[in-house]
Amino acid sequence: MRQYTIKGRVVSVGRDYDVLDEEEQVIYVIDGKVRFARTFSIKDNSGTVLLNAREKLLSLDTYYTIDRDGETIATVKRTGDPTSVTPKFEVDIPSQTSLKASGSFLHSGVNISNGEGLVGTVTRTTGTVLREMFPVSIADTQDQPLLLAIAMCIIEITPGRGEAPSA
Repeated sequence: MRQYTIKGRVVSVGRDYDVLDEEEQVIYVIDGKVRFARTFSIKDNSGTVLLNAREKLLSLDTYYTIDRDGETIATVKRTGDPTSVTPKFEVDIPSQTSLKASGSFLHSGVNISNGEGLVGTVTRTTGTVLREMFPVSIADTQDQPLLLAIAMCIIEITPGRGEAPSA
């Protein structure tokens, strides 16, 4: 599995993140937009937009669509009880087997799997004051930018992102 770290930028206009590889080199940028609905783009080092994700508003459940070249290639939706300690997510990818994700940032993280096994994980690094950090592992056989976008959608959908409940 390839290892990445999604790091929030200390200073940014939107919700911007750098995606670092194992050598801590920035290889992707997540460019969050300040709009009514949460949106973000995954860009490579040269600034080329690889994927766009957009929150769908006015629906019963929170979900995101992920587009590549203007075509929707995936939908990420939180399923089940929204107050559950262990949320579940469904990822519909029309061109392949859908993915399932479950887990909690408060515990061991969120595991993403297909019918054959684990294809990715996303966790939250605790103890970071200035910026959020999310270690992500993605199977070598997977579309890396797509799985990063799915991980980011899960991060955005999850309220509190694993912070300890306030007393």
